[in-house]
Amino acid sequence: MEPEQPEYGYGEAAVDLIMVRWMLDTAPSDRLATLQAFVDAVWARAGRGCRSRHT
Repeated sequence: MEPEQPEYGYGEAAVDLIMVRWMLDTAPSDRLATLQAFVDAVWARAGRGCRSRHT
């Protein structure tokens, strides 16, 4: 029997369970858009500009 995972907070490996559940509840295209926005922000912060091809 596996130990019960908490509904909120962090799992055993310090994984943010709220973020994981939120991402799994979104459509794949929305997940991609969210992750692309994160990548764009990292590139902008690094001074390299936006590298995405989405509109």
